[in-house]
Amino acid sequence: MPRIRASVYNHFTDPSVSKTLGNCRATCMHCGISVSGSTKATSNFRRHLQRRHPEILQIADSQVSNNDQKVMNKFMIEPGQIKWRHCDPNQIQLNDQLVKFIATDLLPLSIVDSDSLRELLQVAQPQFNMPSRNYLSTIEIPHQRATIESKVKSQIQKVPNICLSLDVWSSTNQHFFIGIIANYILDFTQHSVLLGCQRLKDRPNDDLVLQMYNETITAYDIADKVCNIITDNISKDFSILPDDTVAVDADEDGTKHAVAVSITDEYRYLPLRHSPCFTHALQLVVSDSLQESDMQQVLVKGLMLLGSTEGLESSPQDGTSWNNQLKMLRPIKTIPEETLAEFEETFKLVEYEIKLIIELCEILKPFEEVMDRIDGEQDVTSSLVIACVRSLRQAVAKQKEVYKSEIVETLESSIEKHISQYEQMDDFKLAATVDPRFKLDWCKDDEVEGVKNLLMRKAELIWSRPTAQDQPVENKRSGMFSFMTSRSLPSNQPWDSSSTEVSEYLNQPCEPEDVSPLDYWQSNHQRYPVVAQIALQYLSIPASSQSTKRIYSNDGKVFSPETCNLSEARFEQLMFIRCNYKIKD
Repeated sequence: MPRIRASVYNHFTDPSVSKTLGNCRATCMHCGISVSGSTKATSNFRRHLQRRHPEILQIADSQVSNNDQKVMNKFMIEPGQIKWRHCDPNQIQLNDQLVKFIATDLLPLSIVDSDSLRELLQVAQPQFNMPSRNYLSTIEIPHQRATIESKVKSQIQKVPNICLSLDVWSSTNQHFFIGIIANYILDFTQHSVLLGCQRLKDRPNDDLVLQMYNETITAYDIADKVCNIITDNISKDFSILPDDTVAVDADEDGTKHAVAVSITDEYRYLPLRHSPCFTHALQLVVSDSLQESDMQQVLVKGLMLLGSTEGLESSPQDGTSWNNQLKMLRPIKTIPEETLAEFEETFKLVEYEIKLIIELCEILKPFEEVMDRIDGEQDVTSSLVIACVRSLRQAVAKQKEVYKSEIVETLESSIEKHISQYEQMDDFKLAATVDPRFKLDWCKDDEVEGVKNLLMRKAELIWSRPTAQDQPVENKRSGMFSFMTSRSLPSNQPWDSSSTEVSEYLNQPCEPEDVSPLDYWQSNHQRYPVVAQIALQYLSIPASSQSTKRIYSNDGKVFSPETCNLSEARFEQLMFIRCNYKIKD
């Protein structure tokens, strides 16, 4: 190296000196290319920057003081302004944050070429060495993706059971997406991590989805851990408005949102049992009730009127789903009559039409509350499914006494058609029973013994499956007592049988409804160790596959032109980082 270090060397790793005196090789920190040069001159290294990274060389030159030093000293950087080396912990930390910033908002990699961003970082941290687009793409992003994947693998190996959510989505510009999410409970906390996603130009077939499923469970070695798969069988998010009236999958700026795609009605090609998404089955119930009514044009007029009325409470940002559209319609009864009279005939609602909208909002209010509860639940949702079905059935029965409406009649039949099936699914029966807020209270009189026996059979399987901790330490005898065989039972079982433990758990009073089931089991897993294992398995099942949809929402940026220009591999890497970067070691 020259005695006085030139600034150009700050962009290369320490050179490895060759056998030829004075010759060396160094690797560019921005693109990873190895460059031959001399320890006595900077020309080769400077020429590389000029050809490959002219903007970086320009910044380096701009930082040089304009004094009368020799040409060699022209390229010196002030001691306090020397750029961090690529291995500097500060540089590594800021590189990580830069990738998270790009991945979280799905920004194009070209943002690192932005003069404004470079100026901002130069002021904030002059020593930060902005990586090039090529360096991010070929080194930094793959490295972070691999690091996070290692953390995900390490975490999911700690859990005995995993429930997968699998969905296929598309945008209106005909990009297709497949997403697989792992749902599990670790340390009595619900976790959802993205295991894989693919962006496709053509509609995926069954074989492709099955191939991705098999590759995913093989890559993460979870074939023996997957206990259920939640799939989405609805063709798209349901809106209470006609499709040709409101663009429910596009923003005002034209960016597209995701809609679900049905590959087969029941995903029969998947190797394990799977459950349809409850929230989307609920959407089918509401959809059926409106398909046979003549209200849709009235609803269109109502939303248009509300959209042009000042002074009303702000509506939900997401106006594409039916439950949020109901929230938008509800304030219509607060509009004064004189305000309504000011609108053109096209938008004007007569008293009868306003009454219809108010009546619809009241009829669908129980369904809206269930949807909000399931989608907004941060803890567990599988234990709520059967309770929600029976609550809605009861609510509709009461509405029949109040409203003489075709909508109520259709809701009643659609509940039996689309969501009554969940009452017969063992997974959701067990989930409700191991929820300490419900236990057997959700059961009908003739169901109690059957559900109790179901739980006892599950408990017996665990009880009879000894673990390493359950195995008694054999007390080896010697001499005249060596013929004896130890017949002592494991001493760490708090109950003499699984049925005793189950009965004791069920006989205790239910917890208040505001108690978190996972908090309860964290406090009582030693008291009921077998039932706790069952709880952690069945409470990890999500009632909704909405977590998969949220991967592709992000205000439509997944479908922006800049993002769509990413290669398929780069897109998958950024999505994986975006969804999983918060995972802990």
